[in-house]
Amino acid sequence: MTSASQLPEDGSVLLKLPPSRKGTSPCLGVRRTGDRTSGDRTTATDEAARALARIRALRIGGAFWRAPATVPPAFARAGWTLVSLPADADAATCLWHRAQDMAPGENLLGLAEPGADVAAITRLGGTVLRGVEPHALVDGATRIVSSGCDDAALLGVAYGRPVSLLGADGRATTLSHAQACAWLADGIVWRSPFHPGPATLSDMVQVVEDARRTWARLHDIAVWVGIAWWKRRRIREFCGSVGLDAVFRRSARGAVRAALGRGGPV
Repeated sequence: MTSASQLPEDGSVLLKLPPSRKGTSPCLGVRRTGDRTSGDRTTATDEAARALARIRALRIGGAFWRAPATVPPAFARAGWTLVSLPADADAATCLWHRAQDMAPGENLLGLAEPGADVAAITRLGGTVLRGVEPHALVDGATRIVSSGCDDAALLGVAYGRPVSLLGADGRATTLSHAQACAWLADGIVWRSPFHPGPATLSDMVQVVEDARRTWARLHDIAVWVGIAWWKRRRIREFCGSVGLDAVFRRSARGAVRAALGRGGPV
């Protein structure tokens, strides 16, 4: 068994907000560099366990705002091992080969960020999805394979899937529920996007839950009509807080024309 402090250091901290119109997203958590210095460890890990359950129920971990993935029919019928690929091309290819050795004969489905270089894997015939919503992929997987305690690994724990971490030393370790909770409790300093200073994991779950609810209500709106000019700045800020643009038109005819062009409702 691997302790939380010995888990791989790469990866994200799971809770995210949609990027703003400038393409940036507030950082809700930073890695803790030292040991935990205050608070009750049992209470913190219990809080993390509740947070993981809520993250699963609300589907808020990772980039929840991205488009849903389209899984090949053969994978949908037989299931798949989800391989969470790092951005570095050599590291991703190495992880892919090791996942093949670990799960011979199983369908491997790669998950990568939009800018990741996975050309070598696709040349080998591998299937890789980039920049998609992760929950459905994790939920449908039989196992998660990763090189670190990243979004897919933590979501795998939340969904009760076996999670294997393949370290640089060639060893495979299992990320247990208790380890994931300890890592979230001890390894991250959570920060609110609304005020300075630290926050709790439960606070950040609530922040992302609120953001997801707002995003779900507004994300497909193409055009706003009948909005007084003095209200528009606030509406832009409101939409921008969940990564959305606000387009305004003064007349119904102009709004319909713009909505048709943008492919969404008024």
